Amino acid sequence: MRPTVSVIVPAHNAQGTIERALSSAWEQTRRPDEIVVADDGSTDGTAVLAERAGAQVLRLPKGNGAIGRNRAVDAAAGDLLLFLDADDAWEPGKVAAHLDAWSRDPGSFVFDFATRLRPDGVSDGYLGQGPEGSVSWDAFLEWTTWTTG
Repeated sequence: MRPTVSVIVPAHNAQGTIERALSSAWEQTRRPDEIVVADDGSTDGTAVLAERAGAQVLRLPKGNGAIGRNRAVDAAAGDLLLFLDADDAWEPGKVAAHLDAWSRDPGSFVFDFATRLRPDGVSDGYLGQGPEGSVSWDAFLEWTTWTTG
């Protein structure tokens, strides 16, 4: 059975980066089944741009990223959830690599690095590059820069 994949995106005033972030998710070698954007009370065009990009948008009152993320998780229909910040972008093989790792160990979490986007949408380098391969639980708890998973 092919698992369904939902991408969860919390966003607040991310007009300058949301289109590139969502494009990086939709343009995966294994396209996600849905993207759910939790718009956290944005006062710019974030929600409209996300809807135009094909995402399901939850228009929420201003709270914080964790609240938005949790609301998007509640609304998601996927078997597997992947998390993308509105100011990050994914490499094209990310979803496929996560699914491959998950298929080998279905009880696992999969973490990797992301590309941070500046407000003008330009790449600002990688975040959270850590060790490759499997990591023990103790090592995971000591690592402080996991950014995406």
